[in-house]
Amino acid sequence: MPVRLLRKPKKNPGGRRLPIDNDTLWDNRDQWIGLLSHAWGDIGWPLRNAITPERVRRALASIETTASREQALLEPFLRPCTTQSTPSEIRSTRRKLEAARKRENDLVYRGYELREQSLNERMRESKEALKTARRAQVDELERVRGEHLRRVKEWVAFRGKLKERRDERSALESTLKEQEPLYALYELTEFIRAKRHAHSPLTLARAMAGLPYIGAWQSYRRCAGRPETLLWPTFPIRIFEIVAKAWKDRRDRSSESFLNRIAKRVRAIPTAVERKKEIDHHAAALQRHFSVNWRYMKQAVEATDLTGAHPESVPYLVLGDFVKRVANATSTTERVLAATERLDLALSMRPKGKSR
Repeated sequence: MPVRLLRKPKKNPGGRRLPIDNDTLWDNRDQWIGLLSHAWGDIGWPLRNAITPERVRRALASIETTASREQALLEPFLRPCTTQSTPSEIRSTRRKLEAARKRENDLVYRGYELREQSLNERMRESKEALKTARRAQVDELERVRGEHLRRVKEWVAFRGKLKERRDERSALESTLKEQEPLYALYELTEFIRAKRHAHSPLTLARAMAGLPYIGAWQSYRRCAGRPETLLWPTFPIRIFEIVAKAWKDRRDRSSESFLNRIAKRVRAIPTAVERKKEIDHHAAALQRHFSVNWRYMKQAVEATDLTGAHPESVPYLVLGDFVKRVANATSTTERVLAATERLDLALSMRPKGKSR
């Protein structure tokens, strides 16, 4: 049987190192999908109409998260914009910062040994030797004193150099923190304004995954070329799509007819996997979620100004209100009231032996 040889990994075009590797890029995309999806009701409409970096920043600032990984992703988009820089200037600052960190690291470590700790120990050793030599009045006192002074000078010189290296690194880190925000926000704003792709958390996540290390369009192309993530579509987005389709089919703007169309679409959710006698558990869970929380969907629709709001903003407003009401329904009274207003899914059951 012939032996199959493993293919060598392809080199990067031009042989240059990528500013952000693919694994990190795709992980960022998945993180952004979750972040944007859960806040889509609040940020979807403002982002869709954002025409300036400041509007994009304000929209993203409304995202609430306590996860350190997600906070790190959000940080470049939330800092005030003070400095406008080009991609080449940012890359130059990153190279200088990388070199400064290496110089600091080379100074601090000698192999696996911490130089500062070693110099401190040597200085304490010579100091103790000098005390002992003075008490004993040994002939080598001057030699011990000279060695101690040499070690003290070496320690002082090291501390001075270390301060210079740390100051250099800190200055470059501060410069980079000023350069990155406006670049990231400007790239994302231009991507949104172009309107070449459907406005969704997936589209934005692809563009934002590489920012501020690469441009939004480059990030989008690299993420779009990979097989789709299993995280998509997310639960909140499937809710949003049902509400949006029900709103699109409107003949009038009454709350009652809107709710009837939403209920009709919920009952029509296909919960069976095609060509298999299996249950689509994600779809079934979505249907149950609508049924159990129907009280809050009714409240969200009734609280939305269907006649005065911009028509295309209505699904976002309803989703945002619905998510908040479900999250805040923690009392026993609310759970009992919600149980009395469940959506009846029985109408979605078809008689056996009949097909559509």
